[in-house]
Amino acid sequence: FHIVEEESRTPVKNPVQRVLTEGVVVGLANHTVLISRDGTERPIADSGAPIRSEDGSVLGVVLVFRDQTEEKAAAEFLKESEARYRSLFENMGSALAMYKAEQNGEDFILVDFNAAGEKIEKINRREVIGHSVLKVFPGVKEFGLFEVLQRVWRTGEPEYHLVALYKDDRTEGWRDNYVYKLPSGEIVAVYSDETRRIRAEEASKDSQERLDLALKGADLGAWDLDMLKGQAVVNERVLNIVGYRLDEIAPTLDFWQSLLHPDDIPHTLRAFEDHLAGHTDSYESEYRVKAKSGEYKWVSARAKAMKRDAGGRALRVTGTFQDITDRKKSDAALRESEERYRIVADFTYHWEYWVDGEGNFLYVSPSCERITGYSAEEFIGDPDLMHRIIHPDDRTEMLDHFHNVRKVVPLAVDTMDFRIIRRDGETRWIGHACQPVYGQEGQTLGRRVSNRDITERKTLEAQLLQSQKMEAIGTLAGGIAHDFNNLLQAVMGYTELLMGRKKQGDPELDHLQKINNSGKRGADLVKGLMMFSRKVQPEFRPVDLNHEIVQVQKLLSHTIPKTIKIDLRLSGELETVQADPSQMGQVLMNLGVNARDAMPDGGTLTIETANLELDKDYCAVHLEVMPGPYVLLTVSDSGHGMEKETLSHIFDPFFTTKEVGKGTGLGLATAYGIVKQHGGHITCYSEPGLGTTFKIYLPAIQTEKTSETQTEDVPIQRGTETILLVDDEEFLRELGTRLLNQYGYHVITASNGKEALEIYQREGESISLIILDLIMPEMDGRQCLGEILRIDPNAKVIIASRDSPDRPQRKGYNSERLF
Repeated sequence: FHIVEEESRTPVKNPVQRVLTEGVVVGLANHTVLISRDGTERPIADSGAPIRSEDGSVLGVVLVFRDQTEEKAAAEFLKESEARYRSLFENMGSALAMYKAEQNGEDFILVDFNAAGEKIEKINRREVIGHSVLKVFPGVKEFGLFEVLQRVWRTGEPEYHLVALYKDDRTEGWRDNYVYKLPSGEIVAVYSDETRRIRAEEASKDSQERLDLALKGADLGAWDLDMLKGQAVVNERVLNIVGYRLDEIAPTLDFWQSLLHPDDIPHTLRAFEDHLAGHTDSYESEYRVKAKSGEYKWVSARAKAMKRDAGGRALRVTGTFQDITDRKKSDAALRESEERYRIVADFTYHWEYWVDGEGNFLYVSPSCERITGYSAEEFIGDPDLMHRIIHPDDRTEMLDHFHNVRKVVPLAVDTMDFRIIRRDGETRWIGHACQPVYGQEGQTLGRRVSNRDITERKTLEAQLLQSQKMEAIGTLAGGIAHDFNNLLQAVMGYTELLMGRKKQGDPELDHLQKINNSGKRGADLVKGLMMFSRKVQPEFRPVDLNHEIVQVQKLLSHTIPKTIKIDLRLSGELETVQADPSQMGQVLMNLGVNARDAMPDGGTLTIETANLELDKDYCAVHLEVMPGPYVLLTVSDSGHGMEKETLSHIFDPFFTTKEVGKGTGLGLATAYGIVKQHGGHITCYSEPGLGTTFKIYLPAIQTEKTSETQTEDVPIQRGTETILLVDDEEFLRELGTRLLNQYGYHVITASNGKEALEIYQREGESISLIILDLIMPEMDGRQCLGEILRIDPNAKVIIASRDSPDRPQRKGYNSERLF
């Protein structure tokens, strides 16, 4: 028993002893690990059974052990294989759809669909998987693809199929499909969108004849390139230089690029891209082209972009083509070795580089300076620069990655994300992809690396996580606040009942008053939590924010020290917002008090308002914001500011940097909840020593501003009627009964809807009013109300509930409106 690993042995009794004493078949603990003499651990399946004599007595024990090492390894291998398949499936550049035949091949059900397919078809795979191909792609029969699926399913022979997509007898696009059958019976269609390529080929035929006439009389070789269509047209002199007839060439840019000498491709394309980008007035280059005979000829090409769009992009380029072979023969080997390594385009948007097996830079694209602030020459001259600019928190992982890649060249693309620190100190996220490069004989030459700036994507991901966190915290806070609020209502209610029985001067009255005040402070705390979680329904109306700011400024002037100056900078033509004035005042007070605490030695509190329009670019990096007109409220202080870690938690409930007893941590959380409930957006910018600025964006509305109406206090009326009070909380029923009895009413109580319905059926004629909670066990308030209104459509009901404010709140509820 001691060769069983301790963790497997401890929770069970020695199986031999158990069999001998109990005479039963037993097994060790699940996932038993057996330790062999050499220390090797092996997972086993095991059991023990008694050996009995003729009279049934136990003579001994048989133990059986089965080594599961190979089974466990096979399971791990299968798991890794499935993960590799899924990664390949999701990252394919082509669309891939997998179907299962139904009804003997009369229909096909979509069982899988990759990300490239979603992009091409502009559909969400989760909405279409499991549906018929006839529903997902309604034109599949018209375009002929359905018959291909049926043939491949019946014959098992793969087929290529170019599908023309048309609508109203007009071609809309093309899909190039390769359809084959898996051994399991599923049908797989791999396809790509060929629309642009085919349209370019068709368009090139239309312009060929027109351009031929324009170039026919040129003395030099002449060519014209349509950049949008990828169509190249040349005259006879160009054809004579390369030795081809017109019917032997393809009128495309790709064809002429295929004639370029490999060593001349980088500098030729670089000069051409420079001119296309507008960096040079004209294009000039000398390079070699391969003639039909196989001989390479030197040519001099000159060109100019004759047409550009409004953004400066070249649309049409026209140039000349001259044979300079005789002049260039003596320099045939010039720059041959250097150009051999120029396989990465110099003007790619990403930061590209090529390193040898030792990690030395052979090539670095100029775009590295845009991303890192360092030039390509600095990287090539200082191989350790790459390591130094990696963010300290990512450096160890990345250096291990570089070391492993040098040791074992990966067979495919290896990717990871990391941060760098630019020359100017800014931190940027980089998406890193590494791919091996092999020579003509299969030898490893080094690695080709492509780095993308993915900072914006990371920023959006962080915003999404923060939004989800705040939503989860709000839900939790709201649930706690509701239950706590019920307890406080009972405390304050009973306290007020006792206070009403005490006379002035009674020593216990002061104690009861303190209890009541503490309860009210607790209720204020709960209200803050409920505002943060958006469980308090605001009373919206058109509000002039400037007016509210002036009112709050009067309160703040008595709240904050005289050493702090309040500077109001209010827009004279401020738009109206739909808001709850009291809640807006609370937001301003919370921010003002927060600013006061940040300026213990005095300073300036600045409150500004302005109209502005948030465009799509702003909303693209703030996912919860919609474009449109807004009123901007800015509250700034000149205090000590905050570091990034504190800044990331300021809206969290109960998070505070103040001393114990000097803050609840709900001020900014409440402000956050109020702003979100108003359909607005709040941000905070702060740095240590530079103060803090809060910006609140509230949607503007087009309406006239209204003034507040005065309300008069109405004395509480007494009565003698019977009231049915329905609530599942016993202390609320008891408190409600005492309060209503105090004003002369007779109260009948029920703990749930079912009990209330039985009482109403029995005593309905004597009940003048029903006070009904909505969320209760057995039968909730909505069901109960429906049944009561069916008995008596004129029944008078007050709905008193902590139900979510997201549900419609209407005056004059009836059964149709409520349900």
